[in-house]
Amino acid sequence: MKDFRGEDFVAFTQQSQTGQFIIQGMAEQGIAPKVVVEAATAQTVSECVAAGMGAAVMSPIFVPDFLPDLQVRPLKQKMVVPILATRLSLGRMSDYVDRYIDLFRTISVSD
Repeated sequence: MKDFRGEDFVAFTQQSQTGQFIIQGMAEQGIAPKVVVEAATAQTVSECVAAGMGAAVMSPIFVPDFLPDLQVRPLKQKMVVPILATRLSLGRMSDYVDRYIDLFRTISVSD
């Protein structure tokens, strides 16, 4: 986390839970990021980072594959960000959604 000191930072919006958790986690490490851009979605954050606007903190599961120049590095100290997923129990694609949620759980727990 200390690598972010003085670096331009692309943040999730302060209104989002993700943005609040990340900024709080950085503050707990004594880091006040130099936010140059705020974005509402992981895709937008990723695109801003890929365009050279700054660095960001996000789960690697949200980094889009179509940005091959984006470098993903693990944090030395993990940040736990709760994620809530909801779905229709009898939706026509509920089996696919269940499989996606199970995969997401597996990936999240293994990190």
